[in-house]
Amino acid sequence: IEFTETVTKTNKGPMLRLCCFLLLVTVVYGQLDCRQTGTLPPACFPTLYQIFNYTFAQPYSCKGSGYNTSALFVSPYFNQTGQPALLYDRTGSENCMGKVASFEAPTSSSGFAAIADLGEVPLTSINFENVMYYNPKPFVQRLDVVMGHTYVTMQTTVEAQVSVAFRLVHFSTLAKPLTIEYATLQTVIHSSWQETKGFSPSEKPHM
Repeated sequence: IEFTETVTKTNKGPMLRLCCFLLLVTVVYGQLDCRQTGTLPPACFPTLYQIFNYTFAQPYSCKGSGYNTSALFVSPYFNQTGQPALLYDRTGSENCMGKVASFEAPTSSSGFAAIADLGEVPLTSINFENVMYYNPKPFVQRLDVVMGHTYVTMQTTVEAQVSVAFRLVHFSTLAKPLTIEYATLQTVIHSSWQETKGFSPSEKPHM
């Protein structure tokens, strides 16, 4: 998974252009250190409420699969610390192309993770407040997902907390890849007590 940042060219002098170039090289080639102690740079965090499309290459249970093919990382921090927000698989699969797509909220021995089906509601109609405090649907660790439904995951570990809403947009029983659209609703890094800027419990995802 690659995270890149586009830097606009400027005519304000060679020193400024050099700084921009070094920033671009640092981000593109993975030298951004999101595991450092203290305050983390903004590039370590995801963009809240922005809807993105993401395609999983193949289910996690397929031969040769791993986090690089079957997991969603919402920002460089979670990528570098090995904490995916979502894991894609197929249940009852033959040759990794089963009829039912399933998603798991990955967790570790030091944390908790769960996923809930919100039903046939638009991704743009939900927010952190209503899915976390007023959601009547049960949270479980693994769910079979269907077209048209919106889901929310929550994950809390010693290091961080993240909540993501998503829906299935492309799925074929004849192919391994699967595409979702998703939005990050909340991120908190416990080690540095940082929360992603712009958080509001009533804010809804948007394009």
